[in-house]
Amino acid sequence: MLQRSSELKVYEQEQKLKQRTELCSELMGAIFDIADEAFNHMQDLDSKEWDSRNWGNWLKLFIHKQKISGAMDELLVVNVDSEAHNKLD
Repeated sequence: MLQRSSELKVYEQEQKLKQRTELCSELMGAIFDIADEAFNHMQDLDSKEWDSRNWGNWLKLFIHKQKISGAMDELLVVNVDSEAHNKLD
């Protein structure tokens, strides 16, 4: 009985470590995606400054566990499409 209890305790610790490792990996991936998006945005603008609204958008994506990589490209396409639509009206 003691051996089984000890085995279960080791198993639980291993699972907890695995979950923490996966969570840390996901968080670091998202943080690097934000940094990459910020760098790309600054390169596109040929500037060392960025719009604080972008950070707000990236933060919302991060909080809701949505894809961050390529988010600015998708926003630009939506904005261009809506501007073109407004010109047609």
